[in-house]
Amino acid sequence: MTQTQLPESWRFVTLSQIAREKPNNGIFRKNSEYLTNGSGGIPVVWVEELFRGNSIDTKDSRRVAATKADVEKYGLRKGDVLFCRSSLKLDGIAFNNVYLGEDNKALFECHLIRISPNLEEVSPVFLNWVLRSPQIRAIAKSKSKTATMTTIDQQGLGSIPIPLPPLVEQQRIAGILDRAEGLRAKRCAALAKIDILPQVIFLELFGGMPKPNFAALSDVANLKRGPFGGALKKEIFVESGYKVYEQKNAIQSDFTIGRYFITDAKYRQMEDFAVKPADLIVSCSGTLGKVAVVPETAAPGVINQALLRVRPDVARVTALFLKHALEQPKVQAKLVGFSHGTGLQNFPPMSEVRALSVPAPPIELQREFARRVEAVEKLKAAQRASLAKLDALFASLQHRAFRGEL
Repeated sequence: MTQTQLPESWRFVTLSQIAREKPNNGIFRKNSEYLTNGSGGIPVVWVEELFRGNSIDTKDSRRVAATKADVEKYGLRKGDVLFCRSSLKLDGIAFNNVYLGEDNKALFECHLIRISPNLEEVSPVFLNWVLRSPQIRAIAKSKSKTATMTTIDQQGLGSIPIPLPPLVEQQRIAGILDRAEGLRAKRCAALAKIDILPQVIFLELFGGMPKPNFAALSDVANLKRGPFGGALKKEIFVESGYKVYEQKNAIQSDFTIGRYFITDAKYRQMEDFAVKPADLIVSCSGTLGKVAVVPETAAPGVINQALLRVRPDVARVTALFLKHALEQPKVQAKLVGFSHGTGLQNFPPMSEVRALSVPAPPIELQREFARRVEAVEKLKAAQRASLAKLDALFASLQHRAFRGEL
């Protein structure tokens, strides 16, 4: 974007030129110095709190016993904009946010930089949206330094040029973007509610089942833990062939990702670990207990050492039902539980997994569950399509807003 592309009433300024004071980093305290009882002290805004909506809410923030000097140096004032200065957050969707609370009622942590705009010429909400734009994110990244992590300092941030229309125009643009973002937020909230519907339906149909309708997992499915790591060394992988499924396939419920393949001969050696449609795979390392159903479209392949294959007995349980049964809190608590006496999370021994108690209701009731979930999935697909349109609309508005085209 160049100066000549802007309307005559607009101008380019650097962040330092529109600030009441130089941008500065926040307060540093060791974790042991923060109060944990939820009362007393003063709240401190953390990086994670920049991602909760379009303004900063300190209601649940950790607190610190602050001195008068702390408040004078790090106290937030209404209209301050906080910018995440470090790590991969520079690529985030919302790596900055605006503080609209009372003056000096909150501090901010050392991984944030405060920009205090001159409120007589700058709308903080407009500035917040400018800093979230892809163009400014790209400039911020170009001015960052990389050592152990990517960071931008106060000087680099202060030198970033931004387009600045008259204050009334800033407020108008901020209002348009706020309303567009509000629609996106409502659609995301609706999707979040739809996501929990299968769980609600499961509990409605099966939550009060009597004990005789339960069975050990090994009675309703064949279980196969992945091979020892030595069976799938990197030197045997080829560019194409039979796929090696990893735990990220279970975690993301996506069977298209992955880059490891084995030859036909190796696959024949490892057919005991093969997957087929309607099998379930369960993550057994790192992120534990994530369950995914192998779709009809999945490429032929085998599981690696970080997965458990669960092959339902179709006369007893359907794949969809068993997936939701394994995702129930009581079962998950055992799949991701702590190892005895270690305090570390580890996948339980296979003897315990085989003995897991799961409901085994009549097949027709499971099919009724599947029909209801299918209706939910159709609703979810429609909501996702609507959200994609809103995302595209917002991106277009954001692009046009800072070129003076709205």
